[in-house]
Amino acid sequence: MAAAFLWDLIQYQRLLLMMLVLGIGGSLQLGFQGSMIPFTSLHVKTFINDTWLERSGHPVHPETLTLLWSLIVSIFGLGGLLGSMASGHLTAKYGKKRCLLGNNVLMLASAFLVGFSKVAKSFELILAGRFLCGISTAMKTLWGEGSHQAELEDLRKEQAAIQSSRSKSVLELLKEPSLRWQLYVLVLLVVSGQLSGIQAIYFYMFEVLHTAGLDNNEIPYLSLGVSLSELFSALLCSFLIERAGRRVLLWGGYGLMATVLAAITLTFSLQPWFSWMPYCSLTLIFCLVIFFGMGPAGATASVRMEIFDQSSRSSAFVISSVLNWVGVFVIGMAFPFIVESLRQFSFLVFMGVLYMAGFLTYFFLPETKEKSILEIREEFDKLNFKKKPLVLETSHIEGRTFCTKL
Repeated sequence: MAAAFLWDLIQYQRLLLMMLVLGIGGSLQLGFQGSMIPFTSLHVKTFINDTWLERSGHPVHPETLTLLWSLIVSIFGLGGLLGSMASGHLTAKYGKKRCLLGNNVLMLASAFLVGFSKVAKSFELILAGRFLCGISTAMKTLWGEGSHQAELEDLRKEQAAIQSSRSKSVLELLKEPSLRWQLYVLVLLVVSGQLSGIQAIYFYMFEVLHTAGLDNNEIPYLSLGVSLSELFSALLCSFLIERAGRRVLLWGGYGLMATVLAAITLTFSLQPWFSWMPYCSLTLIFCLVIFFGMGPAGATASVRMEIFDQSSRSSAFVISSVLNWVGVFVIGMAFPFIVESLRQFSFLVFMGVLYMAGFLTYFFLPETKEKSILEIREEFDKLNFKKKPLVLETSHIEGRTFCTKL
């Protein structure tokens, strides 16, 4: 077994190297920006207040402080929205390699602005840095030697089916009747992911754990447990996704997450009466992250790619990216004010969305596991074209031919 593992490492060394480079140069930076911001909450708010006091002679108003902190968190999504809208044009003009190098330049500029914000006594530089950061994420060579006949055959079938068609633009994709339900599913998956409450947990980790009644000094260490739960769930998802299938992981994950959110609301409400209740809330938050990573997080990424063919996949990804970054911005801006208004009942909004998403996924998403794109498209055609096409049958009676509609 060890020998087989070492052979795979040698056989797929170029793929592993590419994953390492893209991971460090892309997703690692994005993940760092998303995970580090909750830990800086107290420090950034103090910095904003001190800067405001020095400029105006009086401390910042609490509502203004909440607005500025929300903007610092959410402007990352606004930058990502602009970046995703320009990504198609830039990659077509300059290529993916140059665009990745350009992303790293933007990341360096972002780090410079944020790093020097305290020296310059300007919280505006944090906003600019977060915005810049958001702007910025052959077969044999990738797969190595060996037999890949099944994968090649699927690609040949798909290519033969769409050889007369060119890549669809976003507008053409939106107008295409044969892709209507695929788009509905895409929107459902992206919106459900953003309105699942998980982004609010990630962005406002400190505030959520503080609301749960945990000590401020314990929160940074407890947040590490949340990150470890996310890592564990990602590994678990990679084991389950080809066994259970995407559809089960999606509707099951949504249902479990919604139930956990209901339980979190209950523990938040009972917090004043039981001293051990905050730790129940913390355990439920761990469960929420695990259920999300184990189900919707991994399954959504697979389904988004599998329900669209080569001619429409790039435009579908543009739509997905735009919706995703809009959601990041809206949740980042709105959640603190939702908390101020609803307090311990804040997560009930997300609970309702998750139950509805689970219901819709169960009834309208075909299973894509071990199916080719052509088989998946046939499943969606049952939804896109509910009326059966007219079939003409000819009958020969006494030398005459009749057409009968069935």
